[in-house]
Amino acid sequence: MSFYFGTQNELLYAYYGAATALSSFTTEDSLQKTYPAVVLPGGFFANAGARTSSLKIVATGIMGSTASPTFTVAVRTTTATPPAFSAGGTLLGTTAAMTGANASTPWRFEMETGLRTLGVGAASTLATTGEFRSAGIVSPFINQFQNATPTTFEVDLQYFLWISCACNASNGSNTMTMESLRVYGED
Repeated sequence: MSFYFGTQNELLYAYYGAATALSSFTTEDSLQKTYPAVVLPGGFFANAGARTSSLKIVATGIMGSTASPTFTVAVRTTTATPPAFSAGGTLLGTTAAMTGANASTPWRFEMETGLRTLGVGAASTLATTGEFRSAGIVSPFINQFQNATPTTFEVDLQYFLWISCACNASNGSNTMTMESLRVYGED
């Protein structure tokens, strides 16, 4: 880093430990069960333009499957105080359905979201891109993560960040577990 602008990446959150595994599930549920809350402070997304405010999210875990189920991973924010996860929160982005291929396989997820436009009230927008990688999904083992339509966001509010998963087939062997989560602020 040059420190030309005096800006650096800041670790906003880091937690390492196996969260409660999701298994025998079909509805979207939080992968962060038993994790401390991820707080996005109000006013964090304050800069748009050449030095846009952004977040980088990196998560890892283990997945397992039998009989080729499909998994979908999403990232959401809510203003409700945890542990109140809601699939109705603000969707930052999601993967397409990924067909499971193996039991007990590591996965890695990286996502970036940044302020596209700064507006008043709920008129700001965030753009998101990233990928989910695992040998536990059918080749090519990578699923792109994007929100094609920028997310409307109110930058002044405090939010809580959630990574969630849904599976199309309820089976005890179809599992998804988060093992680490890091969130970096890039402002």
